[in-house]
Amino acid sequence: MNPIFYTTLEQSKKLKELGIVQESENAWFTYEKMGNEQTPSLHSFYHKNWQEEEQRAYRNYKFIASAFSVGELGLMLQRGTPNYISYMQMWSYRDAGEQIRSYDYEAQARGEMLLDFLEAYSGEIKTINQRYLEAIK
Repeated sequence: MNPIFYTTLEQSKKLKELGIVQESENAWFTYEKMGNEQTPSLHSFYHKNWQEEEQRAYRNYKFIASAFSVGELGLMLQRGTPNYISYMQMWSYRDAGEQIRSYDYEAQARGEMLLDFLEAYSGEIKTINQRYLEAIK
């Protein structure tokens, strides 16, 4: 998997801490072998409803946080999100302080945009979670 299409590890952890549901099929994991955790890596095999044999096969993988794709972030940042984050071109957007913030990849820009929005409007977490869960059914 190419990490440029997903939220970074740090963005993913922060979204989890803020209360964004962890339902993506993409996730950051560490692999534990003989008691040693390895560097976090991105995987697309995560699913909460795994059968018992699938859970056994991946028992050494430790879930860190969901890694949201550009599309999933788009579902969370639908129209109707306050106007200050509607400016986005070439992986840049205008934040609440009217500063232009630029990123190398679209997923990073959208991840930061969502984090900025949630910090300014923490009461919207439930709405964003509902919108996302309805869209991925």
